[in-house]
Amino acid sequence: MRYTILITILFSIFSCVHNSTSKNSTINHDSLIVETFLYSECLENCKLKSRLLNQSLVDNTYRLSFGVHLNCAGDFISNVNLTYDTLRIIIDIKPSKEGLIHEATCNCFYQFDYLISGINQIPKEILINGLTFQENFDQNNETDEIEPNK
Repeated sequence: MRYTILITILFSIFSCVHNSTSKNSTINHDSLIVETFLYSECLENCKLKSRLLNQSLVDNTYRLSFGVHLNCAGDFISNVNLTYDTLRIIIDIKPSKEGLIHEATCNCFYQFDYLISGINQIPKEILINGLTFQENFDQNNETDEIEPNK
């Protein structure tokens, strides 16, 4: 039992140091096809604001770039769904070969880039794991700063 706890602690520490590499894959969800799913290495620990960086639509192909805070473990998988005018993107940690999900005890800011075909108009709302960009930032922007005395 003592070794299991020690291994878990060490894994958590080293997971925060590990930086993911960009991934590229094709994902098909009904009429949507994710042609490209790329993400950066950990860019910053929760100091950058979650935000939409760029979006464009050309010939039913939607290009989307955004930055959000997610678990430091990296190695992500994604699921995309379009309902009316809301694009819902779920980003999870990819399970290991044994089916386990190894989360770290920290969050990092990552940039994500998608190229999605089958969209004929720019979505009015984008939700990442059920949150707007502002909600993601608010949830992950816990700082240790002390208010100065007035």
